[in-house]
This record gives sequence, C-alpha cells and structure tokens, in this order.
Amino acid sequence: YASWVAKHRPGDLAFHPYAAYGERNERFFDNGIDGVFSQVLQESLQRQQSQSKSSTPSPDAEDKGQQPFSPSYEEVLRFAVDVYTLWEKPLPSTFNFEQSSRHLEKLEKNMH
Repeated sequence: YASWVAKHRPGDLAFHPYAAYGERNERFFDNGIDGVFSQVLQESLQRQQSQSKSSTPSPDAEDKGQQPFSPSYEEVLRFAVDVYTLWEKPLPSTFNFEQSSRHLEKLEKNMH
C-alpha cells in the first residue's frame, strides 16, 4: 500500500518516526466478548458508571443491558492511558486485537 501511495499520491504519504510515536505494538487475543482486555475494560466502565450514577436511572437504562458492548474511542483510550500509567509503561504505538478462535482458545502460557 505504501509503495502505491508513494507512486500515485506522494504528498499523502507521511513518515512517523518511532522516537515520536512509540516503538511497541501490543497484541491482545480478544474477540470483544470474552477476552481479557474487553472484560477488564467493561468492568472498569461499569465501576465508573456505578460510582457516578444518579438515583434516577436514564430512560434507556433497560435497553443497555441487551446491547452489545461497544465502548467509544475515548473510553478505550482513557482506559489504556490509565492502565499504562498505573504500570508505569509508555503507551504502545499500536494495539492489535486477534479474534481468531484458534488464538482465543490457547492457554495463556502458550500465547505469543
């Protein structure tokens, strides 16, 4: 893809140096339902909601329990920043989420 852009639209090709944007990729085996990342993220968001909940539930509160878990970009970013700050580690430059059932069924000790 980069070679096509370089040939046809060189003004659109941008290089981002590792020093400015990070050198690590973080890979998670997570299908958004039963992966560790999504489970901990969901628990964290539920904890935040219960701490800030008013005594009057919102009109769509009943519907939320039946909707698929779909956090916003801002919620995921805030969660990642909080966790990596707690771990005293820099944020990775990218996150990958592997959804293959073959990978999801691996024992944790066999994940790579």
